Amino acid sequence: MLHLKAERDAQTAQTVKDNLLLSACGHATNPVPVVRFLLSQGANANARDENGFTPLHMACSRGHAETLDELLKCGPNVDAQDQLGQTALHYSAAKDSDHTAKVLVAAGADRAVATRNGRLPFDFASSPEMQMLLNPSESDSADRLTLHSTPLFTVSR
Repeated sequence: MLHLKAERDAQTAQTVKDNLLLSACGHATNPVPVVRFLLSQGANANARDENGFTPLHMACSRGHAETLDELLKCGPNVDAQDQLGQTALHYSAAKDSDHTAKVLVAAGADRAVATRNGRLPFDFASSPEMQMLLNPSESDSADRLTLHSTPLFTVSR
């Protein structure tokens, strides 16, 4: 009986950490210190809310590039889809966040994942640079854009 209670308490603690991580990633201000702490305490970078959103979805929907960087250190599924079939890359495109989109593509995000309605991340993009990055048939030019737009490359020029 005590074993079951301890197991239930551990599950509850994990759920609390995961829910706090989801909330922090979707917060409007800089959540990096909180996200870093929660991840160090075992919060799951692949946690999902009732809509299927992961911390990556939340961070990208807010354009939180530094938060995205922290999450990617934990190896989350970059192509996880929410209930509508949207990935974090779809949210980056809709937010027109070049940085988060470039980071996701560099981390291996698939530009050809379609939503339940058949829309690609490219379909959410409004800027020409974002469209070039997300065009699934332009993988070579998008890779060049990603590599040549990093801060290290810019500094080395």
